[in-house]
Amino acid sequence: MKLKGKKFWLFAVNSLLLVVAFYFLFTHMNMKLSDIWRFLLNANRWFYLSLIVFTIFLVMQAWNWVQILNHPGRLIAQTRGLLIYINSQFAKYIPGGVWNYVGRVYMTSQAGVAIPHQMLTLFYENVLLVLAAAVYAVYLLYLLNMLTLTGLILSAAAFVLFYIFYTPLTGWTEKQLRRFKKFKNLQLSLPRKSFFTFLGYFLVSHFIMGLAYWMLLKSFGLQDVSLFYAAGTFALAWLVGLMSPLPGGIGVREGFLIYLLQFQVPLDLATQISIITRIWNIISELLFFILMNGFALLKKGWKQI
Repeated sequence: MKLKGKKFWLFAVNSLLLVVAFYFLFTHMNMKLSDIWRFLLNANRWFYLSLIVFTIFLVMQAWNWVQILNHPGRLIAQTRGLLIYINSQFAKYIPGGVWNYVGRVYMTSQAGVAIPHQMLTLFYENVLLVLAAAVYAVYLLYLLNMLTLTGLILSAAAFVLFYIFYTPLTGWTEKQLRRFKKFKNLQLSLPRKSFFTFLGYFLVSHFIMGLAYWMLLKSFGLQDVSLFYAAGTFALAWLVGLMSPLPGGIGVREGFLIYLLQFQVPLDLATQISIITRIWNIISELLFFILMNGFALLKKGWKQI
């Protein structure tokens, strides 16, 4: 009963935060639904190019997860892994923030992958996601003069130290996590070379994400925003959204985008861009979904011929 009560209050708080986020967005944006529709119908080539590039980023993110899952030996086919990833992705919009992971674990279990290995994969995936986003976010803070050159150098030094002392730090982290009942059998088995290879994959995919967002900003006629400013802006807003209890980081990510963009553009335009960014994100997810499920249906049809 106690657990059920806790879950109820968690759900209630998440739902309340979601309502507040939507209220903030829709009361502070000077953009009607008809304006959004008109923008999408009359979007220029930069918008459609950004959609394609952002969809490529989503595919790369899914591919990264499959690579970690298949380390050190293949457990699941690449295409099936990509299909599982995107088919579970829309559950992130359900209050709770974990249902996309729950769906992914269920479908991957159906493919014969042991749950302990999946949980370890999810742990590494999220650590690598946060680290990759943090790299771009730190550089953005430097561009905004919120971080001094000394701070930037110290951040780089911390990264180098992490690389050097990766093995003892991993051992210490494993020991601390094992104090919790859920992690008593946890083994952080990813060696340094593999960890930083995967981190390289995530850094590349985040750069592609930044490139897509830079293209999206150009579709609004913004010519003076640099590629790295765009990459850092979206990476930092995405990182904050990831840590939010709200489904898909909705509202929180938009709020941070507005805050970061207003250094470059008027507040009204920054608010409009943040709303279009969410729609742009969902359209790309739908494209990825259609692409993978269409391929799966075609493959199934070929086998029956």
